[in-house]
Amino acid sequence: MAEKILKKANEIDEGYPQIHNELGTVYLRQERFDDAMRALKKAVLLDPSFADAYYNLGNLYERLNEYDKAMESYRKATEINPQFANAYNNLALILDERGEINEAIEAYLKAIEINPDLALSYNNLGISLLKVSKFYDAIESFKKAIELDNTYFKAHYNLGNAYAKMDMYKDAVRQYLKCIEIDPEAPEPFFNLGLIHSVKLHDNVRAMNYWKRYIELKPDSAEAMALIKLFDFTVN
Repeated sequence: MAEKILKKANEIDEGYPQIHNELGTVYLRQERFDDAMRALKKAVLLDPSFADAYYNLGNLYERLNEYDKAMESYRKATEINPQFANAYNNLALILDERGEINEAIEAYLKAIEINPDLALSYNNLGISLLKVSKFYDAIESFKKAIELDNTYFKAHYNLGNAYAKMDMYKDAVRQYLKCIEIDPEAPEPFFNLGLIHSVKLHDNVRAMNYWKRYIELKPDSAEAMALIKLFDFTVN
């Protein structure tokens, strides 16, 4: 329905960049990437100062694995609108993936400076900080993400991982249990709980129970296969 309305509006006035931008985002959601590209490029052609259209182009290029062009689009969006927090966040994600961790941290901090309520950026910042062994800073970043959104599964999970790296295993367990409370069907917390209880807390009964649940949730994974072989688990 939205696509039909936008197309009709575009027929009336093809020179309206906002319509091309909105069409582009609709096509992107539908995974009609060629159509999305045409629409978004038309939007920035009509209005070279249209930051949102450059941001959406960045999202599109990411979906196409064209990361150089994605970064260029996000940077263009932030040049036009220096207060574009989500563009800084997405730019930082690519920088992190490329191993440019310090640059990614700077971009995340910029996103947070612009929007201190952006839980996503605090979580992503924490991941980058872990990669440069800034464990305490990472823990504080994950905690801030959780403070903003207590149901943020990834932030609880990453905080659990950070605690585990710091040998704070009971704190890690609490975070993984919170993950299970948020999403009982997520397998990873069960695997990590089994690992901590087996290797670090020496509670093999609980470890086996957690691992059995992991196998139920992700039976075809390499980890599940290894556990089945090692402990002769029976999968229902």
